Amino acid sequence: MTEEELYNKYDVIGDMDYFRKSQCAIFIRYTGYIPPSCVCDASTTSRKLLQDHGVVHHGATFNTTDKQVAKIMKLTAIDQILHERVKRVFSRQVKDIEEELGITLCD
Repeated sequence: MTEEELYNKYDVIGDMDYFRKSQCAIFIRYTGYIPPSCVCDASTTSRKLLQDHGVVHHGATFNTTDKQVAKIMKLTAIDQILHERVKRVFSRQVKDIEEELGITLCD
């Protein structure tokens, strides 16, 4: 899908890199209500919560075949292109919301 197709198809398309902002944009767009915690100004600070929940990661020990690696690489390349498009569309949608409502959404 092109950026324009994504923009026209979805009222809000979230970006996991901006999870909180995505939640706020989706909530605002679908309910019309602006949660105070979503609005940032010069006095607002934002914090990120980083937790691993004690999960043991096994990705480095999982054996894959050459065929699987090739498919993973192909999917990763396609996903990177889509993610870049989504980031640009999301940024545009957030700008639309901010301009419509005269607010700045928190990161």
